[in-house]
Amino acid sequence: MSKVQTFRAPEKIYKIGDVECPVRHSDAQPNFVDLVIENRHCNGNVYLSVGAVIIDGTNVPEIQIVSRLRMSLVIAQHMRDLLTEVIDLALKPADKKHAN
Repeated sequence: MSKVQTFRAPEKIYKIGDVECPVRHSDAQPNFVDLVIENRHCNGNVYLSVGAVIIDGTNVPEIQIVSRLRMSLVIAQHMRDLLTEVIDLALKPADKKHAN
């Protein structure tokens, strides 16, 4: 009988101040988002809920809430900056000098 070994991917480490925090792997599935359901600010926190449109045959389309995010303004600003960076890179014209 052979031993079956399971290998886990190496954990990513985030450093917060002087503390090293490993990122736990979870079973959270990626979801595609079609629209923003809720976006508001309350007591220094940002509330953001996103949804996906479900169209099943001839049935009436429905919107399923995919995620409800609550975050501080600091994290919201960081997320905005990251999204701006990703969008700018996605919209940047291709450099044709390096094309095949």
